[in-house]
Amino acid sequence: MRDQPRGFTLIEMLASIGCTATLLMLCAITLNTLFQAERGARRDWSETAALERLGNLFRDDAHAAVKPIEAASTTQWTMTIGERSTIRYKIEGDTVIVEREANGPVNARADTFSFQRWRPVRFERVEGPGRPIARLVFRSAERAGAIEFPIEAVEGGLQ
Repeated sequence: MRDQPRGFTLIEMLASIGCTATLLMLCAITLNTLFQAERGARRDWSETAALERLGNLFRDDAHAAVKPIEAASTTQWTMTIGERSTIRYKIEGDTVIVEREANGPVNARADTFSFQRWRPVRFERVEGPGRPIARLVFRSAERAGAIEFPIEAVEGGLQ
């Protein structure tokens, strides 16, 4: 009786290597998809936090305005807070820049809010019941002109 040779045949080795390579490829694709989803979730979270911060600033500044908001254009507004403080909101592309000057340009500082999912479009004033309402309007950047939403604030301190 002849002894069976020990080991694997070439076909068996190629089949096992092919199966292992396929499994590794599926794992790599799954990991890549998970990392992309995590990056997107982080971006969305940071944009939401920036939008919330900008909304709170805009509302607080509009409420504290002692003179009517000066509209240089639909992309730039200036608010006067107190006697010597001014705040300028500007839209430049996908960015909203908030420049604050307290007691002249010596104590000036600027905050920048950049967005990818939402595009700042314009400032507008709407007559509300009793006081004007200031709006900063955003449009969805993902679909062509589909969704718009405003950050609204009642202008305060007006006589």
